[in-house]
Amino acid sequence: MEGVRVRVEHLVLNTTKPDGSYRLYVPPGTHRIRFEPPGPRYIFPRITEPLAIVSPVTVDRDLGGVEWRGTVRRIGTGEPVPDIGLVVTQVGDLT
Repeated sequence: MEGVRVRVEHLVLNTTKPDGSYRLYVPPGTHRIRFEPPGPRYIFPRITEPLAIVSPVTVDRDLGGVEWRGTVRRIGTGEPVPDIGLVVTQVGDLT
């Protein structure tokens, strides 16, 4: 996917090319890599497990998933609520 922001928190950030490739230069150590798809923000970001980086390495992530659809309704009346935003929060690792 083109335009995915690939970041190692507080160190480096790059964006994927049209073929989905990217390159980061990260100092040796244990890091987590975050993949943030381009907007609109309907694909949930992925974060790797901690990776020990000591030499060149290739890290790929699948951004596939399940699409959620539905209608937000008022409690009591069941009336649809127009133009409301939804936020999904990650409460644990996606491993």
